[in-house]
Amino acid sequence: MALATVLSVTALWYAGAIVNVITAKHILARVGGYVWTLTLCQMMVNQICARIYLGRLKPFTRDQRRLAFLGGLTTYLGFICTNSAFNVMNASLVETVKASEPVMGTIISSLTTREGWPSFFVVRALAVVVIGVMMASYADASFVLFGLICTLGSNTFFSCGNVCSKLNHELAEPLDGMTYWYADVSYGIWFALACASFEIKSLLSGDVDIQDLQAVLPLVIANGFAFWMYNSMMYVVTKYVEFATFSVLNTVRRAVLIVATMLWFSQQCSMLNLVGLSITGGGFWLFLTEKVRQTKATNQNHNDQASKEA
Repeated sequence: MALATVLSVTALWYAGAIVNVITAKHILARVGGYVWTLTLCQMMVNQICARIYLGRLKPFTRDQRRLAFLGGLTTYLGFICTNSAFNVMNASLVETVKASEPVMGTIISSLTTREGWPSFFVVRALAVVVIGVMMASYADASFVLFGLICTLGSNTFFSCGNVCSKLNHELAEPLDGMTYWYADVSYGIWFALACASFEIKSLLSGDVDIQDLQAVLPLVIANGFAFWMYNSMMYVVTKYVEFATFSVLNTVRRAVLIVATMLWFSQQCSMLNLVGLSITGGGFWLFLTEKVRQTKATNQNHNDQASKEA
């Protein structure tokens, strides 16, 4: 049952991420680099979807609010960095740099959660997946230092936000994944509103043609719904898997995202890209093999312990 749940949630997570990236690229291309406003719109639609889904909520505890505040700040900064990087650099180059996110995430998680360092075999599989994704997403693109800094910043901030989500499950009264994501954005949206104010003033002054704004409105709504879908599903996944497992799933998501965007935007796929996707699949197979081995070993230990007690 747990495996079926993880697979179902992961499928929704991946699908939401694909729609979110494709619609965001179309929006930015149509109205220009209003990344702060786009992030604010994503969060606003997210909160509407979340409240409709969750209904009435009981008040959060002090520990829950503290963790949600930290998660909201780091996650918001991560989205700003990501949207800014996509605005100035080729998407393939951004994805190449972002493929290293699990490395930072594993380090931060090992230092701040109870899970400790993952086994050598899990780290090996993660390294293979990261290398494969970097090869799969590589393409010729103009290098922009600001874009590189933004991408590395998003890796750090998202890793911190993911660790906050994992720490939530270690609280005496943890929030479920959907509720935690709502609480997270409840704080992050205030940062988004403050930072987007100068762009909103520009939009209201007529810097963007009204027809362009009307044309992207349906995309903004679809983008916000997909934003809510993939992020809430991501936080639900962290309840069922260890952080190292989450890191592998998150990196595989990037490979799926690369293939989907290549097909949608009719981008050419080089031999290097295909080899990278094959390596990604091999790394994911290594990871699954190791998880099956660990599960069998754990079950065997439980059976041996039960036999001794009997």
